[in-house]
Amino acid sequence: MKRQILIPLDGSSRAEAAIPHALQLAQASASDLHLVRVVTTATVAPSLAWPMPAAINLEQWIAADREAAKNYLTTLAQQVQTSAIAVHTTLLEGDPATSILAFAQETPTICEIAMATHGRSGVSRWVFGSVAEKVLHATPVPLLLVRVNDSLATELDPPKYPLLHDVSYQTIVVPLDGSDFGEQALATARVLADHYQAELVLASVVPYLDDIGLGESGVVPLWTITDQQTVRDHAAAYLKEVATRLAEGGLRVRTRWVDGPPAEMITTIAQEENADLIVMSTHGRSGFSRLWLGSVATKIIRHTSLPVLLIRAQQELATGR
Repeated sequence: MKRQILIPLDGSSRAEAAIPHALQLAQASASDLHLVRVVTTATVAPSLAWPMPAAINLEQWIAADREAAKNYLTTLAQQVQTSAIAVHTTLLEGDPATSILAFAQETPTICEIAMATHGRSGVSRWVFGSVAEKVLHATPVPLLLVRVNDSLATELDPPKYPLLHDVSYQTIVVPLDGSDFGEQALATARVLADHYQAELVLASVVPYLDDIGLGESGVVPLWTITDQQTVRDHAAAYLKEVATRLAEGGLRVRTRWVDGPPAEMITTIAQEENADLIVMSTHGRSGFSRLWLGSVATKIIRHTSLPVLLIRAQQELATGR
């Protein structure tokens, strides 16, 4: 069967903000879309964080919620579907994050998940930030997170069918830490850059020796053994080597390396480059930085306004450096 990109929705326009980016990924990877909606059950509903009228019949409320969610998915799928991209829908029941992760795990055709980082209105009234965070920590497939700022969200609600605005990937930033884990993001970045004729900006950061993140990571950085300039030279040489390899494949590639706090500097580089997307692995355990792709990914998501595509690095694909 054809590969699919899973888009969790909660009935709000905030959540729908992930759809245009999912369409871009689908076009580049020849994938279909799969819209899912999670409705509450009798065991989940009492724990939700909004008040319910005391006289409400819970079973009737859940049945109405289920029917509204089904109609919502049908209507949205009709709006999103194109001649090249089919749209599938599934209605799930239970805890949102748990249901999304289980469905992704159990459905072999799901190759990626694309979702907004929060959405607080709509039929189900999820707090999308917490759902996205739970999915981030346990997703079995690459995850695209699209942040919706509060000012835009105010303009978007109530839901519209659908929020489809054009997005364009002209500049893609790929953070690298010198490890094989980090480089696992390059395969996806390469596909997107080739499809959209985008420019790749390979970025590395050499953290300061007193960076608090070093202590938090529990890892001794290489530059406590060698001098800082050697590490800088290593980073520059490494990026040049990777850029040359990609350029030989016909891609446009530039490199950026700086000193400083990794998350803040990657976010700054993306802003300075007017980037449209950040593609990165979720961790890296070896290489010249030995530090930041795990914790830094989370920090970048919280601070950047750009969509971030996270690739969970696989141990068996890393050869070590």
